[in-house]
Amino acid sequence: MPEASTPNPVDVTLISPVHNEALNLPPLVERVIAVMERYPHAQGWEMILVDDNSADDSWKVMGELAAQYPNYVRIDHHPDRRGQKGCFVTGFAQARGKLSIVMDADLQVLPEELPLLLDKALLEGYEMVCTYNDPERGGRHRGFVSQIGNMFMKVLFKSPVRDAGGNFLAVETRFLRGVQLIENDQRYLLPISVRRGLKKIAEVGCVFGVRGYGKSKYNKWRKTLSGFPEMLALKRRLDEGFYDQPPVEMK
Repeated sequence: MPEASTPNPVDVTLISPVHNEALNLPPLVERVIAVMERYPHAQGWEMILVDDNSADDSWKVMGELAAQYPNYVRIDHHPDRRGQKGCFVTGFAQARGKLSIVMDADLQVLPEELPLLLDKALLEGYEMVCTYNDPERGGRHRGFVSQIGNMFMKVLFKSPVRDAGGNFLAVETRFLRGVQLIENDQRYLLPISVRRGLKKIAEVGCVFGVRGYGKSKYNKWRKTLSGFPEMLALKRRLDEGFYDQPPVEMK
């Protein structure tokens, strides 16, 4: 990965998996920069875009953005498909920030919501900040699939939040650096991090947008059918100590 010229120390790393998001990347990066340049409580920040063997011009666009914004944007490329979990593994391995935020690149996560997570983590000291779609702010109510999934999360893992499987969350990097996620365990960063010693968890209500360009990769029925067996498999792995490595302290 090319080194960025972001001044050290870096407090915050934003990690975005990318697969066929060429048209969404420029507005995503520009909006993130506009938000983060105004945010007063991060000493330094970076954004890592991880291309997962895209078939469109995503990698080319990422190179252009890294050249245009060398102080902020870092890029990496997978020569083979590794999925969201592989992008997370790459991102957490490369992150220089004490705090990492994972966010999709398709603009369904609104960069303008970032300060809500940052305030909870940087100002209030929470080690993980999860998000949920807040109907009181104009967001959508959770669908049936999400409700069932989170019910199982509470039963199996004692999840303290409303939506434990969202792809927009902040977590101290040390809890996930070096973790080799398997199966679809990228959906369950909360119980994995708790197993590695994370204790202080908060949640914030956010408003989510709609995909900018391209076709959604989310299939609610596939996720419904696979969700409960995945959770049972993860619980077995946790009980067997698969994710018991201690946190990797940041330098």
